[in-house]
Amino acid sequence: MKLNIGCGPIYKKGFINIDAYNDIVADKLMYAWDLDFKDNSVDEILASHIIEHLGFIRSIYAISEWLRVLKPNGRLFIETPNIEKLFDKYLKSNEKRRREILTQIYGLEVKGLAHKFCFSPMLLEEILRDNGFVNIKREFKDEVVRISCYKSKKRKYHLLAKFRKKLYKNNLIDFDDQRIAMEQERLIKFLFSNRLCPLSLWAISKGAIYDPAITIEFVKILSEENLVSQRTGSRYLQILETLKKNNFPSILCALFRQIKGFEGEHRKLYHIVSEIGRKSVEKMLKKDAVPDFKKIKIEEYDQTKFFSENILIFKSDAFFQKGIKNFLLGKYEEAIKFLKLSIKFYRDQFLGYWNLGRLYKLLGKRKMASIYYKQAIKTAKKLSIRNNLVVNLKKELYGEPIHEPVITIK
Repeated sequence: MKLNIGCGPIYKKGFINIDAYNDIVADKLMYAWDLDFKDNSVDEILASHIIEHLGFIRSIYAISEWLRVLKPNGRLFIETPNIEKLFDKYLKSNEKRRREILTQIYGLEVKGLAHKFCFSPMLLEEILRDNGFVNIKREFKDEVVRISCYKSKKRKYHLLAKFRKKLYKNNLIDFDDQRIAMEQERLIKFLFSNRLCPLSLWAISKGAIYDPAITIEFVKILSEENLVSQRTGSRYLQILETLKKNNFPSILCALFRQIKGFEGEHRKLYHIVSEIGRKSVEKMLKKDAVPDFKKIKIEEYDQTKFFSENILIFKSDAFFQKGIKNFLLGKYEEAIKFLKLSIKFYRDQFLGYWNLGRLYKLLGKRKMASIYYKQAIKTAKKLSIRNNLVVNLKKELYGEPIHEPVITIK
């Protein structure tokens, strides 16, 4: 059986022609990352000019899905724009030709025809290797790169493909928020980089602090494949379900926010909280001892389905922008509320401390202003920010109030 995925209006004899939107010649309508075929059932897949339409994360899931349905040593052909060649041609072309090249880069403003992410040949090869394809070869023709490769016979990669399929089917991957999806992808790589049999307690405890729901599916698939005993798998799943039910990532987020100090030491605090979480999970896995989750109060702004250093920074940035907006509108108390949350979620938020100093000074609260100016100075020194900024902060502390926020470091 051969598949022509993303066929569009081009029919290929001898293939099952598949498209997500265009039914002119397609034999079946389905998404490239969610094929309705059994494992190890396909001999060959042709994916011509499709991955550039999917986006970065969807492309990873599509490639993984193609590996799932291919037979061991089954062959995959991918054709996609050679973005490096197109960029080079664009820079060397006249204005008329540049407009034509831009269409090749970005696609058309038609459903399913816009280009979301164009891969360099090197990046595409890396993703193929990471997802279990071997004997990767590429050739170039005009502005197109053509890659051929084969499915590895290693069991690990087929498990990875089945795992991704479960995550998608259970709505655990957020394709529409690449920030979260990229963090989830890092977790998936981490889980499969560890020894699968026997199951690593350390890997499960680490996975649980990032995202218990994804880690549950990881344990389930290992159990289904008899890579973990029924007894061990059941015990781990029971603990992980408890962590999921109690929203463990949000608990860790709240704990991080509530710990005082650590100005300019964001990473240090993140590792401390991560270790607290990991050791708590490890204790639960070893002794079935469930901690009292109610001790840590979770606020609405602590809610998250994934706990990581980058997620904390994303939260901080959102509150920082809200704080700046209210500062500009003259709503100083509101601005203070948001900027305080910003520095709680990202302890290296130098501009957050600085703006809080300015705001308290505008409100005539010189003691509070002094505290935040000093925290800004402390953070600047920890982060090795320019010395002249530290000097200016000290001058500003004792000077006249400034009615504008500082948004960036010049």
